[in-house]
Amino acid sequence: MRARFIFQGLTLFIPQPLSRGMAKAGMVESLTAYLISDPNAKMPPLHQHTPRISIDGRDKNNGNSASIWKQKIQRHKPGESTTVQLAGQGTAAGVFLDSSFIDYVPCLKELHWAQSTGIKDDFVVAKIVFTNGVCYTRNFIGWNWHGNTPARIAYMGTNWQGYGANEVVIEMGDDSDSDGDDDNKFLSIDGPGMKQNLWPRVKGRPSDEDSEPNTVEVLFTNLPARRVRAVPHGLHFEITCTAAGYPPNQDQYVNTQQYTDFVQVMLDYDKDAWNEDVAMMGHGQPFPYLINPRGDRLDALDLGTGPGRAFLPPPTPGRRAGEGWMPMGGMSTGGMPIGGMPTGEMPMGDDPDNYLICPHGRE
Repeated sequence: MRARFIFQGLTLFIPQPLSRGMAKAGMVESLTAYLISDPNAKMPPLHQHTPRISIDGRDKNNGNSASIWKQKIQRHKPGESTTVQLAGQGTAAGVFLDSSFIDYVPCLKELHWAQSTGIKDDFVVAKIVFTNGVCYTRNFIGWNWHGNTPARIAYMGTNWQGYGANEVVIEMGDDSDSDGDDDNKFLSIDGPGMKQNLWPRVKGRPSDEDSEPNTVEVLFTNLPARRVRAVPHGLHFEITCTAAGYPPNQDQYVNTQQYTDFVQVMLDYDKDAWNEDVAMMGHGQPFPYLINPRGDRLDALDLGTGPGRAFLPPPTPGRRAGEGWMPMGGMSTGGMPIGGMPTGEMPMGDDPDNYLICPHGRE
């Protein structure tokens, strides 16, 4: 069986062993996802993040649906963590960090101007530990003005700019048991207030249009309250930096041309929203903001000089040809387990919802 974990919202990813920057894709022993929130948020719920978990699967103990929708995650005490394991799968140890994760999730050690003093426990609501799988990005930070287009961002107080991820995915497992349940193969989620042994909701032939065969899907969200209007910045990224132990320094950029130009744009866009946000959040940490969404507008459909030529697309994450349940009387095959191999480039997407941009960070 397979398992897919999706992270949306404020999350700090820390691989072990930790190497500065890790500029290339590759294997690490483990990857820990920290779901964080500011314990001193001045204006909950607008600036307070609430980690929640949603699960699409079946309870292994009784075979009944174990579907959970946006259940609030119990706060972890210092030293506590939630572990996930695909039991009986024989998957090689280690987490492969795909090139998309390296390219589109900023490394705080490179982004920040200061040195970290270590994770601040009071900012950590939950800690999820992965010891195998493939980690990649999916949806991009975008701006929903002329279709859902990815948008270039810059980080305040730095020269870093480009495209950034708004969603990180970790996948693990294979299809060696795709035809039926195996009592020895299941997904275990074990942590404070959460103990689940799970099977996929669908096995064998695809039979549910809303659930992928032989796959348990788990969604972690860590978002603030939905705003009445989208804003073109991710000021909450400051919380990620503080949680990771980087001290703020307001003098780093408040008197720069970069910041002056940015503030003028925010005042022109929505003066009341900006004044309220900056009063509640303060300054002194890098944060992402949109550069020029109009310049990211995608080409319209139009007549070409001839017919378009098809090229072999790069592989998407997950199954390759010949893996999983085979239609037309074919046989299912386990294929290669996910892990230890690159997954190629990811399709572009967007986050069209009207909440603050909450990009991820990594060490």
